[in-house]
Amino acid sequence: MNQSATHKKQNAEMNGLVKQRGKTLRMIAIFAIYMAACLHVSCPFLSSQLEGGILQASSFKPFTSASAEEEIPQESQRVISDRFAELAEINDEVVSWLIAGTDIDTVVVYRDNDHYLDHDFYGRYSKGGTVFIDEENENWETDPYVIYYGHHMKDGSMFGPLIDYQELDYFKENTAIEVHSLYDNQVTQYVPFAVVDASVRLNHEEYFFLRRYETYASPIDSTAVHAFIAELQDRSLYEIPGLDVTAEDQIICLVTCSYRLKDGRLMVFCRRLHDGETAEEMAALIDANAVLKK
Repeated sequence: MNQSATHKKQNAEMNGLVKQRGKTLRMIAIFAIYMAACLHVSCPFLSSQLEGGILQASSFKPFTSASAEEEIPQESQRVISDRFAELAEINDEVVSWLIAGTDIDTVVVYRDNDHYLDHDFYGRYSKGGTVFIDEENENWETDPYVIYYGHHMKDGSMFGPLIDYQELDYFKENTAIEVHSLYDNQVTQYVPFAVVDASVRLNHEEYFFLRRYETYASPIDSTAVHAFIAELQDRSLYEIPGLDVTAEDQIICLVTCSYRLKDGRLMVFCRRLHDGETAEEMAALIDANAVLKK
C-alpha cells in the first residue's frame, strides 16, 4: 500500500474512532468482553487478554518531522493539534500517538504506572490496558530517557509486534519509529539501535535494570550514560556497525513481556534522529549493516 493510500486509510479510521458514541460504543464494549472470554494469554508483568483494541488501528496521518533541537514551548502556550482534539476531550491523559514500523500504531497516555495496566483509553476496565509512558517521564518530550509500556497481546495488538523485533528480517523492515505529540503538530523520529531480551527479576542471571532514571539525573554523568549505552549494545541481539549513540541522544525504550525467561521483557531501545539524518538513511544503514549475534 503506498503512502497516500495509507494516509487516507488512517484518516478514515481516525474519523470513525473519535465519533464512537452511545449505542456503538456499548456494542463495541460487549464485543470486547466476548472476545476477552475467547482469547487469553498470560504475562508475568502485564497479564494480557484481548479486549477491545478500539484505538489500536491508527487513524493517524503523520505530521512533518520537527527538528531534534526544537525547543518545547510552555504548555500554556501550546496548541492541541486538531487530530488530537476529540481524543483529548475523551481522555485528557492522552499525550501522543506512537507508530513503530508497520504493526504498532497506537494512542499513548500518561498517568501512574498502575492505572493503564488494566484500563482502556475510555476509562473502562480492560485486561488489554493502554500503552503508557513511565510515571517518571512527566516531561516525556524532553526527558533524555523515556519508557513506553504495552501488553504483549495474543492477537498482535498493543505491543505484541515488539516480539517480532527478535527476527532480523523484521527488524530491518521496521526501523521507522515516530512519536506524534499532542501539541503543535509535532512529530519526533527515532531509530532502533538495540533489542534486549532479559529478565527484570532481581538475582536472575540475565537480570536487566530497566528504569535507569538515576543514570540520567541532572546534571547528566556522561560516563555513566556511555556505560549504559555500551551495556545495551553488548546485550542487544544485533550488532549494527555505523549506528552511533551518544550521551547527548534522547533514548526511548518500548517494553513488553517476553516468555523466554521468568519475568522476561522484550525491550527495543531507540535513539532520536540527529539533525540531517532521515528515516530512509537509517533504514538503509540497518539493512546493510545489522547482523544477528551468534
